Amino acid sequence: MTFGLITHKAKAALQDRSGNVAMIFAFMAIPIIGFIGLATDYGMESNLKNRMQGILDSAALNGVAQLSGGPDAEAVASALLADQFKKLGISPSVSVTVNSREGTIRTTAETKISTLFMGLLGQPEVTVSASSTAVAGAGGPMDVAIAFDTTFSMDGDKLTHSQLAAKDLVDLLFKVPGSSEKNPHMKVGLVPFASYVNVGLSNRGASWLTGSDDVAGPDWCRDTYEQIALHTETYDCSLDGTPRTCTYDTTDDYSRPNGTVCTPTTKTWHGCVGSQPSPNDAHVGATAANPVPALLDTWCTSELTRLSDDPATVKQAISDTTADGETYIAPGILWGWRVLSDDGSGPFHDGGPAAATRKRLILMTDGTNTHSARYPDHEGNDVAAANQKVRDVCASMKAAHVQIYAIAFDVTDTTIKDLLAECSSGPPYYYDANTMEEMEKAFKKIGRELTATRLVK
Repeated sequence: MTFGLITHKAKAALQDRSGNVAMIFAFMAIPIIGFIGLATDYGMESNLKNRMQGILDSAALNGVAQLSGGPDAEAVASALLADQFKKLGISPSVSVTVNSREGTIRTTAETKISTLFMGLLGQPEVTVSASSTAVAGAGGPMDVAIAFDTTFSMDGDKLTHSQLAAKDLVDLLFKVPGSSEKNPHMKVGLVPFASYVNVGLSNRGASWLTGSDDVAGPDWCRDTYEQIALHTETYDCSLDGTPRTCTYDTTDDYSRPNGTVCTPTTKTWHGCVGSQPSPNDAHVGATAANPVPALLDTWCTSELTRLSDDPATVKQAISDTTADGETYIAPGILWGWRVLSDDGSGPFHDGGPAAATRKRLILMTDGTNTHSARYPDHEGNDVAAANQKVRDVCASMKAAHVQIYAIAFDVTDTTIKDLLAECSSGPPYYYDANTMEEMEKAFKKIGRELTATRLVK
């Protein structure tokens, strides 16, 4: 009797609980279905976004490969977008933005799609958008200047390996990646530098140059003797911070005087230039109203090579460099900028229009500033002033949208390393090359960076 009563109550309780479970499931089904719906809508949105992204990437890459400063790049990208989105069955709003100076194309697309389940929550449609940016390598107009340290400390294997690395860089710059074709949009110039830069005798009398005419000087007179016993003396000296042995001829034995001989002299210009008054020596400008001073009877390195579309010309100029002299980096950078210039303020006008041409400077140096400006010459020894002038020139160049790569080759002075890193356009553009192998790799990496066509966003 008691057992039967208990069984009956248990059954009643179970039946009652089954009703509760059914009710709970009914309540839970609504959010579960909602979550499934949201996941479905999100999947649709994500799938469409990925397909749009692929189309935008393709359009950006194809367009940037045609980049030449004109409308072709934009037209190519726009046509590809229209065709591919038509095949996809959507008509998004699209835009194509060409930045010829930076060599980039940015493509964007935006569309709305209807939701399946989110409409139940008051959101009948969602916006799907995507964008892509590609940068041109060999595809757009680019001017490159190489500021090449040819000071005495570069003598020997360092100069030889640097010349080979720089010539390999030129080959990379003038070659279209993946092709044997010559890049028609590339121009390269070379600025060898020590304490001075040689602008070339062909510029004698240029409107932006002053004092380049040779000047007849006073006669040089000397006493002569029937017999002079000369001998050579040596002494310790240094050049560009490197110890060396110097010599001079002297005599202790003069015989009977034989009269005085006078020879006409001439002060000669060999192509070397000094600095305009500060702060003009940190800016590209060089005009008749703001001329560069020519320096007579002054030694300087081999002359600079203006922008050229002929790789053989630039490579020969690199081969012709020799190592001698002290270090003053600022003029090397400044004349690199002037080689790139296209406007009326600079001495040269070989560069492409600044608004449509990427301007790049590659600086390679192995040394600390040992000379500074003494206006107009560079025979000062104020290292702090020389370092500050490097900062000033680099800041002016970057403000003018010139991208600077800096290679510190076998540099041990942390001050100059920090200075070169600051001069560059940022950490990715600075290379601390402690060995010849690292220096060669730096040149190659820069060459590939400048010629690769790739997505950046």
